[in-house]
Amino acid sequence: MRYFKLVATYPKHEDWMYEEFKEGRMHFGWGWKGCDLRKIQRIKRSDRTEKQKKAWYYSQFLLNRLKVGDRLVIQHEQPLRQFLLAEVVGDYKYSEDNMSDFNHIIPIKPICNEYINLQSKIAPNFLRRALTKRGQYYEVYSNDAVMKLNTIIDNKLWESDEYYQNRKFQHDLVEAKNEVAKVVIDKIRKYWKVNDFEKFTAELLQLVPGVDLKVLGDSGKGWDLTLQIADPLTFEILHNEVPVQCKAYDGKVDTIKAIEDISRAITNTEKTDIGYISILGKLTDEFESARIEAEEKLSEELERDIQIKILTEDILAELALTYNFFSNDNED
Repeated sequence: MRYFKLVATYPKHEDWMYEEFKEGRMHFGWGWKGCDLRKIQRIKRSDRTEKQKKAWYYSQFLLNRLKVGDRLVIQHEQPLRQFLLAEVVGDYKYSEDNMSDFNHIIPIKPICNEYINLQSKIAPNFLRRALTKRGQYYEVYSNDAVMKLNTIIDNKLWESDEYYQNRKFQHDLVEAKNEVAKVVIDKIRKYWKVNDFEKFTAELLQLVPGVDLKVLGDSGKGWDLTLQIADPLTFEILHNEVPVQCKAYDGKVDTIKAIEDISRAITNTEKTDIGYISILGKLTDEFESARIEAEEKLSEELERDIQIKILTEDILAELALTYNFFSNDNED
C-alpha cells in the first residue's frame, strides 16, 4: 500500500475543493488553461510554453507516479492542521470546465468524508513529522507512518473517543521548534557572511552522513565548493564533484545570480546532473521560476535531466540543529 502526501491549497476556494473531494475529484494546482499533462507530454520540451513547463515540473507525478489503489493524504490549507484521506480509483483527467487553475483531476474515493485533525491524539509525533515535510507532493516512506495510517483507516479512529483528545504538547513543541529555527537563522546570518558563509556551508554539510567535501574555494567555474555524496548505508558513490554555490543575503532575494553561477558550474563539471545553492534570504516566486527555467535549459543543452536544489535558510537551520553543528568544535 502506497501513501502520497499532496498539498492542494487553493486560497478562497477551500469549500469548493472540499465539495469536489466528496464528489470523487481531487484537484491539483499548476493546472492552468492549456496545461493538460497528457498533451504537454507529447510536446517537445523546447516547444513548451513557460506555463506548460512549470505545470509539467510540478504536476507530472499525477500522470507518471500515481496509480489506482494508491492512498492520498490531502492538505487544503496552510499550515497543516487537518487532512483528508482518499484512494485513487482512476487515471489522471483534465477538467473540461477549463477553469483558470486547478484543472488537474485525480478520480478518488473518499476514505473519510470529514477532515481529520492532525492535533488529535490518534496522530502521534512521528506521523505528524511524516506529513509535514517540505514539498507539494511526496511518497510517505516511513514504515511507522504507513502502519499508523493503515490503523487509523482500518479502525476508523476518527470515530473513537480518543480522537477528540488533543495533542496540545505536540502543537507547542512544533511552534517551539520553529522559533528555535528562527534564532539559528539569525545567528548564521550574524556570524557567517560572504566568504565565511562558504566555510559554514562546507562545515555543516560534512556533518550529514554520506557527504564529503572535495574542494573549497572559488574555482572561477561557478562553484564555491564541491561535494561527493555517497549512500550512507552502502557507501556507494551516488554523486561525484557536486557543485555548490553559496550566497548570503538579508531580506528579499531580488537577484538570480546564484542560479546563473550554479548553471555555469554544472556546465563546467563533467557529467554532474545535480547542483546545490546554499542561500540566506527570502526567496521570491521569480527566483523559483528562474530555477525551473535554468533546469529546463540545462537539461536541453546537456541532454540529461539536471536538478538545481536549494538549501534555503530554513533547511540550513534544520540541518544545523539535526547534526549538532553548534557542538562541532573541530579546528582547521
